[in-house]
Amino acid sequence: MATQSFLDMIEEFGTGLGVPKVDVDKLIEVHRRNIDALGRSAQVATEGAKSLADKQREIIETAFRETSAMVRDFKPTGNPQEMLVKQTEFARKAFDITLQNSRPRRRDGLCPRLS
Repeated sequence: MATQSFLDMIEEFGTGLGVPKVDVDKLIEVHRRNIDALGRSAQVATEGAKSLADKQREIIETAFRETSAMVRDFKPTGNPQEMLVKQTEFARKAFDITLQNSRPRRRDGLCPRLS
């Protein structure tokens, strides 16, 4: 009785079942393409996140700069009506800035579905 290696026994078993042979080179190529596609998609996602972070930083810097200017220019007076007018103007400007920065922007590429 000749001794068979484990691999020979598995091969014989697979042949008996009619299991097709696996093309390892083709399998490796498919996985290589999948990994390349995953790498490209990760790069695009990273660029999108960086673009979004840059835009948010720009919005925050603008808001701080404009708010600082409004606060610096605000000089309360003894007249309650003038103070109310100034506070209303301050609130309106802050609201307008917030509204302007919350709108989707087509041209900056942050909303590709709207482009």
